[in-house]
Amino acid sequence: MDTEAHPKCPVEECLIPCDIVLVSNDNKHFGAHKRHLEIYTDSFPNADWDNLTTHEPVRLAESGSVLALLLQFMHNTSPPDLSQQRFSNDNIMDLYKAAGKYGSFVALEACRKEIKSRVKRIKPIESIAIFVQLHEATCPSFPDIDYIVRRTLSLSHADALEHFSKN
Repeated sequence: MDTEAHPKCPVEECLIPCDIVLVSNDNKHFGAHKRHLEIYTDSFPNADWDNLTTHEPVRLAESGSVLALLLQFMHNTSPPDLSQQRFSNDNIMDLYKAAGKYGSFVALEACRKEIKSRVKRIKPIESIAIFVQLHEATCPSFPDIDYIVRRTLSLSHADALEHFSKN
Protein backbone atom coordinates (compact mmCIF):
# COMPACT_ATOMS: atom_id res chain seq x y z
CA MET A 1 0.00 0.00 0.00
CA ASP A 2 1.18 3.48 -0.73
CA THR A 3 1.64 5.12 2.66
CA GLU A 4 1.06 8.59 1.19
CA ALA A 5 -2.44 7.63 0.02
CA HIS A 6 -3.44 5.96 3.28
CA PRO A 7 -3.68 7.03 6.90
CA LYS A 8 -0.58 6.98 9.05
CA CYS A 9 0.03 4.63 11.93
CA PRO A 10 -1.27 6.12 15.22
CA VAL A 11 2.08 5.40 16.91
CA GLU A 12 4.15 8.57 16.86
CA GLU A 13 7.40 8.35 14.94
CA CYS A 14 6.53 4.95 13.45
CA LEU A 15 8.33 4.69 10.12
CA ILE A 16 7.03 1.25 9.13
CA PRO A 17 4.88 1.43 5.99
CA CYS A 18 1.22 0.69 6.67
CA ASP A 19 -0.23 -2.18 4.67
CA ILE A 20 -3.80 -2.24 5.97
CA VAL A 21 -6.39 0.40 6.81
CA LEU A 22 -8.72 -0.07 9.77
CA VAL A 23 -11.92 1.98 10.02
CA SER A 24 -13.65 2.69 13.33
CA ASN A 25 -17.39 2.78 13.93
CA ASP A 26 -17.20 6.60 13.83
CA ASN A 27 -15.49 6.41 10.41
CA LYS A 28 -11.95 7.29 11.49
CA HIS A 29 -9.26 5.65 9.36
CA PHE A 30 -6.04 4.21 10.80
CA GLY A 31 -3.00 2.85 9.05
CA ALA A 32 -1.79 -0.40 10.58
CA HIS A 33 0.66 -3.21 9.96
CA LYS A 34 -0.59 -6.73 9.19
CA ARG A 35 2.49 -8.29 10.77
CA HIS A 36 1.93 -6.36 14.02
CA LEU A 37 -1.74 -7.32 14.09
CA GLU A 38 -0.68 -10.95 13.71
CA ILE A 39 2.04 -10.80 16.38
CA TYR A 40 0.37 -8.66 19.04
CA THR A 41 -3.15 -10.15 18.89
CA ASP A 42 -4.81 -13.54 18.77
CA SER A 43 -7.52 -12.66 16.28
CA PHE A 44 -5.98 -11.31 13.08
CA PRO A 45 -4.81 -13.73 10.40
CA ASN A 46 -1.21 -14.47 9.52
CA ALA A 47 0.24 -11.50 7.64
CA ASP A 48 1.54 -13.80 4.90
CA TRP A 49 -1.95 -15.10 4.29
CA ASP A 50 -3.26 -12.54 1.84
CA ASN A 51 -6.10 -14.20 0.05
CA LEU A 52 -7.80 -10.87 -0.54
CA THR A 53 -7.98 -9.58 -4.07
CA THR A 54 -8.68 -6.04 -2.91
CA HIS A 55 -7.09 -3.82 -0.34
CA GLU A 56 -10.32 -2.37 0.99
CA PRO A 57 -10.34 -0.89 4.49
CA VAL A 58 -11.38 -3.24 7.27
CA ARG A 59 -14.33 -1.96 9.30
CA LEU A 60 -14.24 -2.60 13.03
CA ALA A 61 -16.91 -2.11 15.70
CA GLU A 62 -14.78 0.04 18.03
CA SER A 63 -14.65 3.84 18.23
CA GLY A 64 -11.75 5.81 16.80
CA SER A 65 -10.46 6.78 20.23
CA VAL A 66 -10.41 3.13 21.35
CA LEU A 67 -8.76 1.89 18.12
CA ALA A 68 -6.11 4.62 18.21
CA LEU A 69 -5.11 3.57 21.71
CA LEU A 70 -5.39 -0.17 21.06
CA LEU A 71 -3.09 0.09 18.03
CA GLN A 72 -0.45 1.71 20.22
CA PHE A 73 -0.20 -1.58 22.13
CA MET A 74 0.66 -3.36 18.87
CA HIS A 75 4.23 -2.13 18.44
CA ASN A 76 7.62 -3.03 19.82
CA THR A 77 7.66 0.11 21.95
CA SER A 78 6.69 1.01 25.48
CA PRO A 79 2.92 0.67 25.78
CA PRO A 80 0.92 3.81 26.50
CA ASP A 81 0.40 4.75 30.13
CA LEU A 82 -3.36 4.54 30.61
CA SER A 83 -3.20 6.63 33.78
CA GLN A 84 -2.12 9.55 31.58
CA GLN A 85 -5.02 9.17 29.14
CA ARG A 86 -8.01 11.47 29.41
CA PHE A 87 -10.40 8.57 29.01
CA SER A 88 -13.68 8.16 30.83
CA ASN A 89 -14.38 4.96 32.74
CA ASP A 90 -16.62 3.91 29.84
CA ASN A 91 -13.75 4.42 27.37
CA ILE A 92 -11.37 2.33 29.49
CA MET A 93 -14.04 -0.38 29.65
CA ASP A 94 -14.44 -0.21 25.86
CA LEU A 95 -10.66 -0.57 25.48
CA TYR A 96 -10.71 -3.55 27.88
CA LYS A 97 -13.47 -5.20 25.84
CA ALA A 98 -11.65 -4.54 22.54
CA ALA A 99 -8.37 -5.88 23.95
CA GLY A 100 -10.19 -9.03 25.03
CA LYS A 101 -12.01 -9.36 21.73
CA TYR A 102 -8.82 -9.14 19.67
CA GLY A 103 -6.58 -10.97 22.13
CA SER A 104 -4.24 -8.07 22.88
CA PHE A 105 -2.90 -9.32 26.20
CA VAL A 106 -0.57 -6.38 26.85
CA ALA A 107 -3.53 -4.02 26.48
CA LEU A 108 -5.71 -6.27 28.66
CA GLU A 109 -3.17 -6.17 31.48
CA ALA A 110 -2.78 -2.39 31.20
CA CYS A 111 -6.57 -1.99 31.33
CA ARG A 112 -6.83 -4.31 34.32
CA LYS A 113 -4.31 -2.21 36.25
CA GLU A 114 -5.96 1.06 35.26
CA ILE A 115 -9.46 -0.16 36.16
CA LYS A 116 -8.25 -1.32 39.57
CA SER A 117 -6.48 2.01 40.10
CA ARG A 118 -9.61 3.95 39.15
CA VAL A 119 -11.79 1.86 41.46
CA LYS A 120 -9.49 2.86 44.34
CA ARG A 121 -10.12 6.54 43.57
CA ILE A 122 -13.90 6.55 43.10
CA LYS A 123 -16.83 6.30 45.47
CA PRO A 124 -18.10 2.79 46.25
CA ILE A 125 -21.43 3.53 44.54
CA GLU A 126 -19.54 4.32 41.31
CA SER A 127 -17.77 0.96 41.57
CA ILE A 128 -21.09 -0.76 40.92
CA ALA A 129 -21.22 0.65 37.38
CA ILE A 130 -17.76 -0.74 36.66
CA PHE A 131 -18.74 -4.09 38.18
CA VAL A 132 -21.83 -4.28 35.96
CA GLN A 133 -19.81 -3.46 32.84
CA LEU A 134 -17.21 -6.09 33.69
CA HIS A 135 -19.91 -8.63 34.43
CA GLU A 136 -21.55 -7.98 31.05
CA ALA A 137 -18.27 -7.88 29.09
CA THR A 138 -17.75 -10.65 26.58
CA CYS A 139 -14.01 -10.84 27.17
CA PRO A 140 -11.74 -12.70 29.57
CA SER A 141 -12.85 -12.57 33.18
CA PHE A 142 -11.51 -9.70 35.22
CA PRO A 143 -9.12 -11.18 37.81
CA ASP A 144 -9.69 -8.36 40.30
CA ILE A 145 -13.49 -8.45 40.26
CA ASP A 146 -13.45 -9.40 43.95
CA TYR A 147 -11.58 -6.17 44.72
CA ILE A 148 -14.30 -4.14 43.01
CA VAL A 149 -17.04 -6.05 44.81
CA ARG A 150 -15.35 -5.46 48.18
CA ARG A 151 -15.34 -1.71 47.45
CA THR A 152 -19.15 -1.80 47.41
CA LEU A 153 -19.59 -3.59 50.76
CA SER A 154 -19.82 -0.30 52.65
CA LEU A 155 -22.99 0.60 50.74
CA SER A 156 -26.39 0.07 52.28
CA HIS A 157 -28.65 -2.46 50.60
CA ALA A 158 -31.02 0.36 49.66
CA ASP A 159 -28.26 2.38 47.93
CA ALA A 160 -26.98 -0.63 46.03
CA LEU A 161 -30.47 -1.72 44.93
CA GLU A 162 -31.34 1.83 43.90
CA HIS A 163 -28.26 1.96 41.68
CA PHE A 164 -28.98 -1.44 40.12
CA SER A 165 -32.60 -0.48 39.45
CA LYS A 166 -31.37 2.57 37.47
CA ASN A 167 -29.16 0.39 35.32
